[in-house]
Amino acid sequence: ISYSGDGKYNSATPSAQNIIVVKRDSEITVNPIDDIYVGENATFDIILAPDMAGDITVVCGDNFNETYAAKSRVSVTIPDLSYGTKNIDIIYSGDTKYNPKTVAATVKVIKNPAIVTGSNLVMKYNDGSAWTVTLTDADGNAIGNVGIQIGIVGKVYTINADGNGVASLPINLKPGTYNVNATFENDVYKSNMVTAKITVNKATSKLTAKNLVMKYNDGSSWSVTLKDGTGKAIS
Repeated sequence: ISYSGDGKYNSATPSAQNIIVVKRDSEITVNPIDDIYVGENATFDIILAPDMAGDITVVCGDNFNETYAAKSRVSVTIPDLSYGTKNIDIIYSGDTKYNPKTVAATVKVIKNPAIVTGSNLVMKYNDGSAWTVTLTDADGNAIGNVGIQIGIVGKVYTINADGNGVASLPINLKPGTYNVNATFENDVYKSNMVTAKITVNKATSKLTAKNLVMKYNDGSSWSVTLKDGTGKAIS
């Protein structure tokens, strides 16, 4: 830049000047991320200024690290998240106009609901009955091949549910009334419990004997037999 001067003013040349062009601060917005259940995908959008270029890298834990080309809307899906609150880092590389920037977000992964059902049981002593519970999800689908904890008389037994979500505990208790409960929880399903009563009634007994014909003082004895309702001898 210089001035040539005129009839009133001398020419002039200023000292050299620097013009500094500063990059803009990056404009990044992350849409709110809804809570998800274990096994569902976390899906969200990242909103950028329309003229931003470069890359967006999304990191979640040790198992998700993906890079996307920057554009006005970047859609992200993170699969297979386990239970808990997960931290997400959104890292923008910057470009010729915008500075790099990192934005933090979180997603809450909650356990799926589980339903344990079981009814009161009335039985006779030693009749072979078992207390049975069924495990399903919120839609009524069986949750099978998992352990269910059944508590009775101060003891807890882990019973594996079959493929239909059914677990059974044989009852070998003396006559009386007992409280029983079943509890289930694991990394995928949250805790659920059912309680019930088991009533053990006295068993049916049968006493039989045959007529005896004998001679005086011949040493014969008269015998009786005691059996339960199933025909098993009671000793």
